[in-house]
Amino acid sequence: MSTDEGLHAGHRSTRRKHRNYAAPGIFFVTICANANRCIFGRVTEKRTELSVLGEITRKAWTAIPSHFARINLLAFVILPNHLHGIIEIAYAVGAQHAAPQLSANVNSRVCADVTRGSLGAMIRSFKAEVTKQAQEKLNWKGEIW
Repeated sequence: MSTDEGLHAGHRSTRRKHRNYAAPGIFFVTICANANRCIFGRVTEKRTELSVLGEITRKAWTAIPSHFARINLLAFVILPNHLHGIIEIAYAVGAQHAAPQLSANVNSRVCADVTRGSLGAMIRSFKAEVTKQAQEKLNWKGEIW
């Protein structure tokens, strides 16, 4: 697979083309900080000590099920420059999102393909919430993701 349309330069999606990421299932996700910067904390004595941004990230991650009724967080870990999570999409309906859902006529190649209630919509909402909180609470100016 070559560099995908609409993704960051040099990034290759590991998503399967015909997989329905809105269907029930269990997913392992890794979300990296922009340029792999260590902005979420640091490792001391074999454990991660979260920064203020890391705490914002943890709170936003643990709040996901309150915004997405179909999402169950099975496990997660936040490391200095990324996080890993195991997420279950269960059978259910209804959700409220930190980032508004997009309509089909949005002119963005990256976001127009996000399906309501999908793993992509959940990750998009999570990233939007962390970015919003970082800008408000930390006066964050740069990219996080």
